[in-house]
Amino acid sequence: MSYLHTTLTALFAFFLISCGTTSKVASNTDYPSEIAEFRKAKKQEFRESDHAPLKGAELDKMRFYKANESFRVTAKVELIPPGESITINTSSGEERNYIEYARLTFELDSQPHTMILHTSKSFAAIPKYKDLLFFMFTDETNGEETYGGGRYIDLSKTDIKDGTIVLDFNKAYHPYCHYSAGYSCPIPPADNHISVPVKAGEKNYAGEYKGAH
Repeated sequence: MSYLHTTLTALFAFFLISCGTTSKVASNTDYPSEIAEFRKAKKQEFRESDHAPLKGAELDKMRFYKANESFRVTAKVELIPPGESITINTSSGEERNYIEYARLTFELDSQPHTMILHTSKSFAAIPKYKDLLFFMFTDETNGEETYGGGRYIDLSKTDIKDGTIVLDFNKAYHPYCHYSAGYSCPIPPADNHISVPVKAGEKNYAGEYKGAH
């Protein structure tokens, strides 16, 4: 998922820096502190990235829901047999290739949901990045309290334990195109819509959008 970065190197930079996959969280801490450390690390990654849309005082205008452990759920994982890649539309009208890796079944607010976990076709072919997984979703907060185009959660194949994986919506984040023009963001498939408000993770940016909507 490169945001208009045309080389594979830039693609890696986007995933590992803007998406927060490499963020480290504190161990042996209470849950709110863990989420606070995760968000602090994300802002630091923005500071260190040449491609990040926010810098300096702009980072103080990022907003988040209060950590709520009820939005940290365990999903049942059903692996999908390897098949052809699929194309997913982006905010710029481009198409990107992804692979449907697994079907996730979980409950939020007592509502059952079944959604798809993806991996990038480009990453899947490279040993160093082959374990990276990408969960993109929309929910009932989009367009009001969160970005209308949806949010993402980064995961790894190594997160799958005994046929389950933890989905922590407190770590859901916005793509670059929420903040600025000039990026091309994958649009979550219609089937990955959560029919309840997910009041967890990143909220709408409080600063000004850079460029014309």
